[in-house]
Amino acid sequence: LSAGISLVEIWGYPITILSLSLNIFITAIMLIFSESLVKFFGRGGLTALSKIIMLILSAISVKMIIDGTEEIVRSALKFSQ
Repeated sequence: LSAGISLVEIWGYPITILSLSLNIFITAIMLIFSESLVKFFGRGGLTALSKIIMLILSAISVKMIIDGTEEIVRSALKFSQ
């Protein structure tokens, strides 16, 4: 919900609605074809894919923490001047 609000503020309603719709569509396709994907990738492939996705999400979260910390420091320095 907060990401949606942020996206609306940055990109406006059309892009936000398009990205949300695309996300729902991709999720639905993945769920519909999940059995085929399991057969294609196999257990080992799904484990590897899962670890890669976890690594990407970890990198995104670290970036968000760094950006937030920088913003806090900047605002504290600006406030103290």
